[in-house]
Amino acid sequence: MIHKYIVTAEGESRLDIVSRISMLFMRRHIDVESLTYLPMAGCTSCYRVCALAREETIRQVICQMEHIEGLATVRYEESY
Repeated sequence: MIHKYIVTAEGESRLDIVSRISMLFMRRHIDVESLTYLPMAGCTSCYRVCALAREETIRQVICQMEHIEGLATVRYEESY
């Protein structure tokens, strides 16, 4: 069943990370409602994606995001 998920990642402040994240969602044809890049203190940023997908698909994307160089943490939650 398709649900709305919020995927949050923290890591280095690099715009190429935004591109890599968006490509992961595009390759799997996941409907993305929003993709937000939020610079934080120092050289870190928060990347947030709101998407509609199956949980299994989101877990696969999370697994791939964990391999993106420059990301420290990746997590997701179902949005109600």
